[in-house]
This record gives sequence, C-alpha cells and structure tokens, in this order.
Amino acid sequence: MSTNSTSWGWYFGLEITIATVISCFANCAYAQITPDGTLPNNSRVTVQGNTNLIEGGTTVGSNLFHSFSQFSIPTGNQAFFKNALDIQNIITRVTGNSISNIDGLIRANGTANIFLINPNGIIFGQNASLNIGGSFLASTASSLNFADSTLFSATATQTTPLLTISVPIGLQFGANPGRILVQGNGQGLRSTSDIIDTSVGLRVQPNQTLALVGSDVVLEGGTLKTAGGRIELGSVDDSSQVRLTPIDKGWAMDYAGVPAFRDIQLSRQATVDASGEGGGDIQVQGRRVTLTDVSQIEASTLRGEPGGTLSVRASESVELTSIPFDGFFTTALLAQVYPGATGKGGNLIVETPQLSVRDGAQIQATTFGLGAAGNLIVNASESIELIGETADGIFPSALSTVVTQGATGAGGNLTIETRRLSVRDGAQVQTATSGSGAAGNLIVNASELVEISGFSFITQNPSTLTASTESTGDAGNITIETEQLTIQNGAIVSVSGNGPGNAGNMSVQARSILLNNEALLQANAQAGEGNINLSARDLILRNNSNITTDAEGENVIGGNININTNFLVALENSDIRANSTNRGGQVTINTRGIFGTESRTELTSESDITATGGSPELSGIVEINTPEVDTSLGFVELPANVADVSGLVNTGCATFAGSEGSSFVVTGRGGLPPSPDQPLSNDVVWSDTRLPATTTQPHGLETAAKPPSKSKAVVIVPATGWVFNGKGEVTLISSTSNATGKGSTPATCSQQ
Repeated sequence: MSTNSTSWGWYFGLEITIATVISCFANCAYAQITPDGTLPNNSRVTVQGNTNLIEGGTTVGSNLFHSFSQFSIPTGNQAFFKNALDIQNIITRVTGNSISNIDGLIRANGTANIFLINPNGIIFGQNASLNIGGSFLASTASSLNFADSTLFSATATQTTPLLTISVPIGLQFGANPGRILVQGNGQGLRSTSDIIDTSVGLRVQPNQTLALVGSDVVLEGGTLKTAGGRIELGSVDDSSQVRLTPIDKGWAMDYAGVPAFRDIQLSRQATVDASGEGGGDIQVQGRRVTLTDVSQIEASTLRGEPGGTLSVRASESVELTSIPFDGFFTTALLAQVYPGATGKGGNLIVETPQLSVRDGAQIQATTFGLGAAGNLIVNASESIELIGETADGIFPSALSTVVTQGATGAGGNLTIETRRLSVRDGAQVQTATSGSGAAGNLIVNASELVEISGFSFITQNPSTLTASTESTGDAGNITIETEQLTIQNGAIVSVSGNGPGNAGNMSVQARSILLNNEALLQANAQAGEGNINLSARDLILRNNSNITTDAEGENVIGGNININTNFLVALENSDIRANSTNRGGQVTINTRGIFGTESRTELTSESDITATGGSPELSGIVEINTPEVDTSLGFVELPANVADVSGLVNTGCATFAGSEGSSFVVTGRGGLPPSPDQPLSNDVVWSDTRLPATTTQPHGLETAAKPPSKSKAVVIVPATGWVFNGKGEVTLISSTSNATGKGSTPATCSQQ
C-alpha cells in the first residue's frame, strides 16, 4: 500500500512540475515583448490570448515611437501595433542584449510603415509573416537618423531621446552589428502568373517596400515578396551609414556611405520576388552574394505595366550554383515577361568584380508574352565564368535574353563588360528568338580574353555565344572586342538564322583569333543573309574549325565574310565558306600573308576558301588581297667604278706645333672597330694609302685644354711603327730597332 501511495505521489509531483514548466514557458513567451520605460510616453503591452496588443508609445506628428528591452514573437502568436490611422511611421527599437526571434505575425492598423531596429540581430522563422498596409524595414543598425539631425538610438538610452516629426533618412550602424536570418520551407518559388501566388513568407502590400539591412543577410528557404513593390537586401560592415529616400514604392536605400560590405546568402530554395502588374524593383548590395539550391531572385512583369529593375551589386563576387530539382526550376536571377503580359520587361543588372554561374544556374531577361524583354547588363571588372549544366541536363548555365516560342515581344540586349569571359562545358551566352519577336543584340567587351570551349557531359550540347533565330523573328547582332578570342573543342559563336527570320551580323575586333578542334564561327541562314566581319593581327584555324556564312533555301544568297588580318593560317581541313544552294556569297581577305589554305571552287579534304553556288554560274566571289612585292624598288644601284682611296686618306701622321701629338685610330673592317681585347690577326690586309707629302699643322690652331697632371702619371709614348712578331701578330712600337729579322721589318708613320 505504501508503495502505491509513493507512486501516486510521484505522478502528482510530476504533474505539478510539468504544469509549472508549461506555465513558465507560456509566461516567458508572452513576456518576450517588453517595454523598457525610456520614452516620455512609454509603450504598453497587453496579452490577449495569442496576441500581444501594443499600445501607447510616444507620438510626434505622424511618427509613433516604441522602445522595448526585448522583442520576440513565438510560433502562432502575433504582435498587434494598435496605432491611430493617421500614423505614417511606427518606429520601434530594441535596447536590450537579446536577438529578436520572430516566428509569428506582425500586424498594424492602416497604411503605417514599420521600422524595427535591433543591433543584436533578427531571426524570422518559417512561420513569420506580415499584415501591414505600408512598408516594412528591419535592420540591425544602432540608430535611425532623421532629416533634422536627431537620432533614435537603440544603444544610447541613458537619457530620454529627443523625438521628432521629421522623416527617417538613414540607418547608422555601430560596431559588430548582428545578422538577419530568414528561415522557410522553400515553397515560395513562383510557378504561376497570379499576382498573389503564395501566402508563405514575409510579404508587404503591392507597391510597398520590404527591406532587410544588416550585417550578414541569410535566407535559408525563406521567402520575401511584394507585388510590384520594392525589395532591398543590404549587408554592411561596422560603422556604415545607409541613406533612406522616400519614393512612390516606399523607400530606396543608398549605400554610397558604406566603407565595406558583408555577405548575402540565399539557399534551400529561398525566394525574393517583386513580380506584379509591372515588375517591381529589387536591389541587392553586399560583399559576396551567393545563390544556391534552386534559390531565385525575380522581378517579372505579369500584366500590362512596365517592369522595374533588378540589380545585384557585390564588392567582391556574385556566385550562382544549382542542383537537380524537378525539371521546372533552377537557381536564377529573373526579369521576365509572363505569357499574356503586354508590359515591357524590366532590366537586370549585375555589377561585381567576379561573376560565377555554374551547374545550370541562369541569369535571364526573357519574354513569354507580348511585351518586349528587358536588357541584361553584366559588368564584372575581373572575370565572368559560365560552366556546365544541371545534373539532369535540363538547364545549361546561362546569361540570356530570349524570346520564347509563341512570344511576340522583342528580345532585350545583352551587354557584357569584363576583363576575362569564359564559357565552358555546355554553358551559353545568348540573345535568341523562337517567336515572332526579334532577338536582341549581344555586345561583349573583354579587355583580355573571350574563351568559348567544349560541350556538356550529359547532353553533349556545345558551349555557345549566340544571337540567333529559329523562327520568324530576326536574329540579333554580335559585337566582340577583346585582346584574344578563343573558340575551341566544338564550341560555337553564331548569328545564324535557322528559320524564316534573317540571320544577324557578327563583328569581331581582336589582337588574335584562334579556332581550334572543330570550333565554329557562323552566320548561316535559311532566309536573309548573315555577315561576318573579323579584324585581327592573327587569325588561326586548326583541326576542322570553320568560319561560315552558308545559306540554304530558294533565292537565299550566301552571306559575306570580310577578314582583315596580318596573317591568316588555316590548317587540317579548316574552311572559310560563303556557300549557298542558290548564289554564293563573297569572301574578302586583306592580309600580309596566308598560309595553309587557298581559294578553291569546291570543298576538299584540305583547308579551303570557297563561295560556291547552286551552279558554277551562281558561284560567289573570293577576293584575297596581299601586298605585291616590286623587287626593283628594293635595291639601290651602286656605282660601277671603285673609288681611289689613295686620294682620300692621308699617308702620314700629321705634325703639330708645340708639344701637341698625333693620333692613330684603327677602325677595323666595314667601319666596325676591332675588339680592344683581341690582337689584330695575321691576315690583316694593309693598304699603303699615304699622301704624296706630309702636311704640317698650322701654328695658330687651338688645342684642347689638357687635364691637370697627376704626380705619378705614367707617360704615354705614341706609337711610331709596328712589327709582326713570330706568331704573325701586329705589335705597336714607339721606336725603330736597328736589328731586324726575317718577317719583322718595322714600318713607321714617316716611311715613304
């Protein structure tokens, strides 16, 4: 019996303990929004069920100020700011030392904007959401700056703050600002053209701003959305100042006062989406911006309004990588015109020193509808690399502006500015059309290198740089300016027309152009002709590489190929062709030298230059211009008679008045002096070129000033003759010996 009593007592004690813990957790949960009592009129929090009703605060003009020592919302709860309807800005600071954990709803009356600053950091859980009429700005700044120079600080709270009726104009960051984390289940990817396509994540009303500005900004499956409004992601370092500017869509951030940036990361299918009637604006600003795991940033046009601008700027790098998913999505930056939409798409801008797009990730400005696509502008001061495709082979890594099948809007232009551009393993850079709209133009300025190389491992698709058409829309033009253009291992650069639309024109200006191992540079056409213009110091084609403007179809003339180069080398069956099934085109080559190829009337197993037509009468023109050498202009006729040197050279050493001496200079052969380290050889030819009489120097001739003598200077005696020694070498002597031997007869300057 006592045992049973003990058991029941243990259970009863456990129940009390559990109830106490539950009660504690409940009280702690509701106590996570706590006023700090630092305002003239302090905030008041009342718990009503799962709602934290926030009243009070200090109102100055249309600004309502709140101050809390902690501000967190547990799962399933909400914080309701019960403000008057004439309030425009609800400005909230957290002055304690804890991070704000928000996994519930933030709600307010009317159209008020909410500013939330907590220097310690802010975490939005996967259940976090917004129900407000205005904009929402969350930041780990230390203070909010106003137009009249007042500050609302979360760190300097010792004195009552001077509050203001002015509008906020900036965020001031202190030392070690906290990060902002947005968590989610990765279900925010857009799959329809509905304005409101999903209810998950943080969302503000159409034409409002959703801004997260802190140290590192991380989205792990999180979702940020506004329909045609503005989204700001800013990651800044210590002591930074970010300027705020009121705009029609809420607020815009200016990062000109930021000395250094931090990192922005999107992973686990994170989504940032400002698509709407017209595409909204998105600005992403950080040090390293990384998108992985089918995460997307999108500002697309869904109806008839014009699109906004999607800009991603990084002080170090932007990197996109993807993984296999379900065949419908890949990691991407998107500015699209959806099916049926008539509004023009917005522009997509990427600015960074280094851009890397790998494993099937894409940066794309595309139209599926009636509206024209926006432009894609990529400025990477150091390098751009596009590599590979998704593991399932569905998505190639790409920079593209595309008119899709059935779309009537024109494609946007793609402009690339960089030092080095590398497209490898099946990746693509393209402005293409499969609809009735014309493709955009592709402009590449790479100060050092453009390299297009290889093909994909799964689908075997080549790496490409194209402005082509496969439908009734015309292809765009390609302009490339670089130091070195390399196309190799099956890669293609093309302005071809593979449908009723006209092919485009290609212009390349480079120091050197290399096509190797089945590389192809083409402007082939099935309708109007395409032309290729190449200007380079060296143009080299090897291993079955081709330059073609071939044409197929009735009354289709082959395109023109114009080449200006110092040297053209084509080896191993590498061809230059402007052929046609109708009338051949024209090949014009201006060069100093051409090697390994020649003009032929038909293709052979050698390297050929052709412009054949459907019949010999319809053949085109091959014109090769090389400098003609006129040998008569390369020589100067010499006089037939040899000059008599006896009348030109004095035979004796002239004498001077006073103590001045003569000089003797040996100039060697051909006007080149002999080496001072080597004796004259015994086969030196000596010519007696003495003049008939010795000339005496006039006494009045000035002499050069002599340097001061040195106490131990060696007296230099001028040579008066020379002899051949036993080895046949010449030896200069200062006096003539009386004894002479065979082969050593001395000669003197005065000898007649």
